[in-house]
Amino acid sequence: MEYVDFDTAKKLRDKGFPQHWSDMAYIDGYGEEEEGYEVGGKYPIEFISEHIPIVSAPTIAQVLKWLREYKKIFVEIALSPEGYRHIIYTGLYCMRTPAAHHFTFDGFYNPEDLNYMTYEQAAIAGIKYALDKLTEDAQKTSGRLFKSF
Repeated sequence: MEYVDFDTAKKLRDKGFPQHWSDMAYIDGYGEEEEGYEVGGKYPIEFISEHIPIVSAPTIAQVLKWLREYKKIFVEIALSPEGYRHIIYTGLYCMRTPAAHHFTFDGFYNPEDLNYMTYEQAAIAGIKYALDKLTEDAQKTSGRLFKSF
């Protein structure tokens, strides 16, 4: 399983990611070195003392599910001849008809013309981009997470 890094985990916590979804946690606080913990270190939750401040360490799959189901942001990972890339969709809705599925969405963006060597690298880059856009656009707009690109 691939976990998000410490800084991304803190951003997720600030955006409302459920802290009980993961069995792993990063140490986030003060005085941990005295008890054998390292700030930013990842540990199984059951081995961390209750008084130590922590932040959930979710897997990439857990974060992608949370973005999709709770924030209505879809991070798609596509394979191209040059490598993996991420594409962001927002407000994606599916209309089912007898003939086909029709998709409509508010926004679509391939934020960077970058390719990544692995699926996980592309997914993490897409997650970080989506979290940054949540911060920016929440300050600019009311009700819409992303502007249409």
